Amino acid sequence: MSSTIAPSPRTTAIWPLITLVISVLMTLGLLVSMRSSHGWIVLAACGTVPLIWCSLRYPQLIIAFVVFLLFSNAPVVAFKFHGLPKIVALIGPPAALIAVWLFQLIFRRETFAFPRAWPWILAFLSVEVLSAVLCRYPGLAMDVLKSHIIEGVALFLIICNLVRTRKCLEQVVVALLMAGSFLGGMSLWQQVTSTHRNDYGGFAQVPMEGKGFETGDQKRQRRSAGSLGEQNRYAQNMLMLIPLTVLPISSARTNWGKAGYFTAALLISAGCILTFSRGAAVAFVLLLLAMKITGYIRTRHLMMLSVAAFAFLLVFPQLVSRMDSIGTLVGYLRGDTATQTEELDGAITGRATSMLAAVRVTADYPLIGVGPGNFPLYNRQYAKVGGFRAHEEDRAAHCLYLHIAAEFGLLGLVLFLGMIGTTLVGLHRVWASHKETDPVMSGLAAGFAMAIFAYLLTGLFLHFSFIRFFWLILALASCVPLIAARESQGQPKPVLGLTE
Repeated sequence: MSSTIAPSPRTTAIWPLITLVISVLMTLGLLVSMRSSHGWIVLAACGTVPLIWCSLRYPQLIIAFVVFLLFSNAPVVAFKFHGLPKIVALIGPPAALIAVWLFQLIFRRETFAFPRAWPWILAFLSVEVLSAVLCRYPGLAMDVLKSHIIEGVALFLIICNLVRTRKCLEQVVVALLMAGSFLGGMSLWQQVTSTHRNDYGGFAQVPMEGKGFETGDQKRQRRSAGSLGEQNRYAQNMLMLIPLTVLPISSARTNWGKAGYFTAALLISAGCILTFSRGAAVAFVLLLLAMKITGYIRTRHLMMLSVAAFAFLLVFPQLVSRMDSIGTLVGYLRGDTATQTEELDGAITGRATSMLAAVRVTADYPLIGVGPGNFPLYNRQYAKVGGFRAHEEDRAAHCLYLHIAAEFGLLGLVLFLGMIGTTLVGLHRVWASHKETDPVMSGLAAGFAMAIFAYLLTGLFLHFSFIRFFWLILALASCVPLIAARESQGQPKPVLGLTE
């Protein structure tokens, strides 16, 4: 156990100045980079000095900054839109995290931290490896497996070993909310100004070709895709952040803190809504119910969220047009003759067909599935039998659970749900034991529990892809019980930096 020194008033006072300097420099660099053919050089030059200083004085800032980069997808955007070398985009963020981890291991002599979900994760990885080795297309499977190890398991382990104090966790949560607010603000400004052909440096992408949907006034509504370029995934990521903005509001220490969380909630919600994702809309309603049933949210907060959602509907009535197809599908499944005469939305029928194909694949390969990344190669064949719509290309399952069952078998699905269930149980215990005595910790536990639940809900309509966002949230959620346990054992409470 390492000794700690309480931060001096001078150290505490300099924090806002550090944050302001870094924010101003990085923002100026970003604005210049949007207008420069070698913008990444300008951006790097603006950020190098403060980042080097912070890495030496306050290494924990690097953790929060890298999390901001990962969630905003900034390295990929810099590579695709601003000429950043691919090797830098791929290696830069993880190299920074590994450097801080080595600092902890060597100079602070920290021990390895393994959350309760770790045995489940190792077992799930073992099934992935076995399925990849025995599948029909092992070359493709190994590529997907490599991505799962690097962007999933490795990221999870590194984050769990880096975020060891409450202060560090709070900084990382702020970084997440800053990333979400930045992206949501970009999407909102783009929508209000009708500048859909301006991608704002790659952080507010809007697919133009063949995308969008018809509204009631026969106009075509474009859908925001954020920094990912994929609307539904952008909505999924933003929805995970909403509980982390809403649940901590009541425990915020100052009015400025409450205002900050509230503003973040508005911007992140705007980014989520402007994707016009039907799955995210359904998941949001179920998420509100889950927060109320579990007791994580009070009735007055639920009413505030409901009023805010209604206000967004008034501002963006196009969302109602987008939801019409859900009612059509429900009527079709119920056998409504009038509804059956209507043409179902192509995206809905295509996904339903893929889901049915995934069920049939699982029935034929029930134990360990067909291998990572292999299901799309089976989909076209299996979709021909009793599907809603014939496929002309290889497609994913469009359902997290069916996708995992098809590629990793029922064994893989059980282990996947086991690692999530173990994490949720740990978070709920922290919430229950701290809700009366420590509202900040209980708010963090509830926020991450609902963030995971939001992912599970959107997973009803999306397969297992863009996995680093899921593993990042799962890792941070796993840190909450570890930190709570350290504090209950009398270990030191948060320090500002690794050098303190």
